[in-house]
Amino acid sequence: MPPSLTLRPEHVLLLRQFLIHEQRSRADLVQATGWTRRTVALRLSELLGLGWLVPAEAPAPTGQPGRPTTLFRLLDERVLVLVTLFDWKVFTSALVTLRGRVLQESTVRFDLADGPTAAARLAADQTDSMVRAARLQRTDIVTAVVGLPSPVEDRAKVLNPRLSQWQHSVVGDEFRNTLGIAVLTENDANLMALGEFADHQDCTCLFLRVGGGGIGLGTVIRGQLHRGLRNLAGELGRVPTRTGYGSSPSQLLRDVASTPAILAHARSLGIEVGTVAQLGRFVEQGHPAATAALERAGTQLGKVMIPITEALAPHHIAIGGVAVLFNEHLLGAFRSELLPALHPVLSESLSIRSSPSHLYAAARGATALATEHLLLGRAQV
Repeated sequence: MPPSLTLRPEHVLLLRQFLIHEQRSRADLVQATGWTRRTVALRLSELLGLGWLVPAEAPAPTGQPGRPTTLFRLLDERVLVLVTLFDWKVFTSALVTLRGRVLQESTVRFDLADGPTAAARLAADQTDSMVRAARLQRTDIVTAVVGLPSPVEDRAKVLNPRLSQWQHSVVGDEFRNTLGIAVLTENDANLMALGEFADHQDCTCLFLRVGGGGIGLGTVIRGQLHRGLRNLAGELGRVPTRTGYGSSPSQLLRDVASTPAILAHARSLGIEVGTVAQLGRFVEQGHPAATAALERAGTQLGKVMIPITEALAPHHIAIGGVAVLFNEHLLGAFRSELLPALHPVLSESLSIRSSPSHLYAAARGATALATEHLLLGRAQV
């Protein structure tokens, strides 16, 4: 059974120490909280009894005569988060500990047009398969986080007009009824931005998600996710951009820089590609049409990000998505378009990188949301 979720504020304060640090001693906790040793010992005893903490396997040597220092750790493998990420044609799920460690993952084909009921059933089926494969207990999963390629409002009302099958359903209720656990919903780029922030504390982080049907931007400022009016912040796929010069007609960014747009442009240049894997083989061969398709997407993304980057002056920008795996082309073009247009000081200081695993970033972000929900009850349900 998972640990008891009946926690007092002082329990939450101690547990946060174990989310930050893998192991803590009584002395560490006294220093961090300012409590007396007796109070720390009492609260530790309570958390041990509630099933949240266990003694670490080996006591820490002190270098001093006497008994070694006893360390404690979070029993995070008994408090699991189900992370479900939906792209337009792909469904990825993972079982993750509260410290963001991925225990099991799965990726299958799924068309978002099939609607939320089918999506929830698939999530349940994949969850059961992962639980069996990892030899875990289904009861250890205490909450699920659903990441969607769309803004979501209130209790997971989808605000993307291209997802008509989802707009008349409260997605959180649909998944909660099928999975039988608490469900949190969030835009996928927002989850990934939270994950980037977890790895780059005390900074303004942007995560640019190049997806199968659009372009999303997640923004974390001073540790807070910026969602904007009705959670609509970051819908960059709708931003107009020009791929040519002069009086060339404008196009939406999603029509020139999303994964399907990259593949379509590659085909227009004379190569037959239907998947990112096929495009990758042409890139490895150095085919100019494949690299040109990626570079055009990177250039257009860089153009759109110029005013956003100047306005927010972030410390860090990460770009994620399957096509971004070919970062030497897409990311190189992105940098070449963006950096020369920025204030020189910002251009010199800004960190830009590709995210090697958008699942890892989303899992870190999802566990941050789940932790707030479990420990403070503040997350959107």
